[in-house]
Amino acid sequence: MQIPVNHAPYRPPLPSNPYSAPIPRARTPPPRGNAGLGGAGSANSTELALLTPPTSANVEGHTTVVHALPPSHLPISKYIAVNRDDAIQLQSHLATRNASIWYAEGSNRAGEGWSAAVEWIFDPGRSGSKMRGCVGEGDALDCELGGIFKAVEGFQELLRLSLKHSTIMPNHLIIFSSSQAAIVSVDTSTRPEAIKFDALWRDICSEFITAHLTLAWVPHHDSIEGQVLAQKIAHVAASNAYQKRRREGGLPDIYRRPGGGEPAAPGSTQPGHWQHGDADPSWPKVPFDRPVPRIRTASIEAPNSGIMSSTQLPPNHVSAPPGDARPDFAPDDEIPKEGSVFVTK
Repeated sequence: MQIPVNHAPYRPPLPSNPYSAPIPRARTPPPRGNAGLGGAGSANSTELALLTPPTSANVEGHTTVVHALPPSHLPISKYIAVNRDDAIQLQSHLATRNASIWYAEGSNRAGEGWSAAVEWIFDPGRSGSKMRGCVGEGDALDCELGGIFKAVEGFQELLRLSLKHSTIMPNHLIIFSSSQAAIVSVDTSTRPEAIKFDALWRDICSEFITAHLTLAWVPHHDSIEGQVLAQKIAHVAASNAYQKRRREGGLPDIYRRPGGGEPAAPGSTQPGHWQHGDADPSWPKVPFDRPVPRIRTASIEAPNSGIMSSTQLPPNHVSAPPGDARPDFAPDDEIPKEGSVFVTK
């Protein structure tokens, strides 16, 4: 049988409507480095990107192009760079600011998640406080949200220690996360870790009226030591918990199959509302009203005169009731005598 050599090659038919063809989803480039840790750094998973339009932003004197995000109802600034290299440059710039720098990561194996956060001290370039926690049952996004929560929890502990030891500490917190989904969802989601974060950050901002949080996305990179350390802590914790449950026979059958116990893919690999800047548009966001300190005034009668003068008193001053020379909270046997030294709580 002779086969003609001048036949036309086969070409698949085009769709009748070119606009009906599927549109590929926006994706970020495959991560470089940290692939052996699994989870958020797995090279087999491709993370999705935000679909919001790009805009120019000036971040602490550094101009870059970021995804447009709706303003937060909390004292939070969020920056997700459009390009990977821009994100790393923004991280290098923010890491030198006068702020508390933290890296937050999470890891999930066999349905159980662990989160970790590491404080990074730029000068002399070492890690500080370290936080780790078990998220429990949940997916990878819950673990990544838990990492941000642990960073805020560690920041609160440092603030209270600074008050205890009378040391100066900046009230600006900067958290770097490798999950775009977690940065968007931390204040717009109804997940348990996001609700815990909302309550904790409100408490901190009520106690420290100048506190502010900056969340920035930074992709995985071997040169970012704080990120590598946080990811390793979370991965080791999840792996140890998985091995323990496996030895004790506490794993569900679905995770006993070959490949069932591998680290879960990052939360940003799952499409959702977070790609449009709001993880849960139906959830009402209650704005936070930062407390404003007030200086109260009291009228004091000058000795041997009928003139009343107005004097500024500190906010915690308790004035005595009119016509009474002593405070209403002091018992009769604890009235301070003239020249005595006493301490009040």
